[in-house]
Amino acid sequence: MAKEQMLKEPVILAEARVDHSQDVLQDITDSFYESADALARLRDRIARLAEEMANRFAAEEQSGRYEDALCQAPWLTAHAQELRQQHIQLIETLNGLRRRCESSDGPVAWWSRIQKDFADFSELLQEHEGAERNLIEEMHPAPHWGPD
Repeated sequence: MAKEQMLKEPVILAEARVDHSQDVLQDITDSFYESADALARLRDRIARLAEEMANRFAAEEQSGRYEDALCQAPWLTAHAQELRQQHIQLIETLNGLRRRCESSDGPVAWWSRIQKDFADFSELLQEHEGAERNLIEEMHPAPHWGPD
């Protein structure tokens, strides 16, 4: 009886570790989808910010704000032109960030690759765990109850 209990305890502990590992594997798998969604949300937010900033900068330039300031302080012409150029650079920077979120050689490709590699790992681990269970079952076969 004591020997039978000793044989069952390592199996129970191993099963508990496997159950925990399965939970962690599932958490990681879920994280891939959550992160892919987060990347898509980030791309959309960057695009929205670029659009809002472009509209704001266009409104500033069309308002005559710069012309009025230059009429009152013509020595600031170079600085005003520099600020207008920064509008273009800022929008281009945001559009570049958005494109990087969509690029095949950017984070999306990296993310897809690591997601596939992890799925392959997870499948290999499942096969390994199954083989270990089979080995333990072969080492300690359950009693066969006949039709008697």
